[in-house]
Amino acid sequence: MKLIRIALLIAALPLAPAHAGEGYDAGYQWAEENDVDDTSSCTTPSSSFNQGCEDYVEENAQVAYEDSEDGEEDDE
Repeated sequence: MKLIRIALLIAALPLAPAHAGEGYDAGYQWAEENDVDDTSSCTTPSSSFNQGCEDYVEENAQVAYEDSEDGEEDDE
């Protein structure tokens, strides 16, 4: 019975970046699925995974900045 409980607890845990897959696309997808907004979360042994994660964060930071700029122009 204890093994079943442990298995259920482990299955409920979110995937850590190192277990989410490898490569650029996996890093980008992981960041997107987990709403990552800081490149410090993009640290794994895989440089391509990290690059995909970092690109997602940077692209979304740019979109957020552009959205805030558009809002300021409307206020004038």
